[in-house]
Amino acid sequence: MNQGSSSPLRGTFTIQGGSTDLDGPEIESIAVSSPTVRPGDTFTITIRATDPSGVRSVSFSVSVGGMQRDFCGQQMTRTGGTTTDAIWTHDCLVPANIIGGEYTITPFAEDELGNYTNMNQGSSSPLRGTFTVV
Repeated sequence: MNQGSSSPLRGTFTIQGGSTDLDGPEIESIAVSSPTVRPGDTFTITIRATDPSGVRSVSFSVSVGGMQRDFCGQQMTRTGGTTTDAIWTHDCLVPANIIGGEYTITPFAEDELGNYTNMNQGSSSPLRGTFTVV
C-alpha cells in the first residue's frame, strides 16, 4: 500500500495481443497567431500532434521568467486533421493585469492508450513556442 507495512506476496498475469505502444504523442509543431501581443488582444495557439493510437487530448502551459502563468487556460480543442494526426487550437485573451515579457508555451498531450508527453509521467517534447507581451 502507500503507507504502513507491505506483504511481499504478489500475483501476476499476462495480456496477449495487446499494444506495445508506451510512447506519448509526438508534438510536431507549435504556432502562435501573433508573436507580440498587448493587454486586450486575442491570439490563437495552434499545436499539431500525432500518435499511431490516436491523440486523446492536447493542452499547454505558459510561463514567463520561469514561473507558470496560465492566464488563458490550458485545454485545447481539436479543430482539424484526424485522430492520429490532428491540429489543436486555443484562443487566449490577454488580461489587463499581466506581466510583460517573453512567454514560453510548453505542450502536453495524451494518446488513446493513456501514454503522456510532457506530463508528470511519460516522455517529454523539447518543442516549445513563444510569444511576447508588451
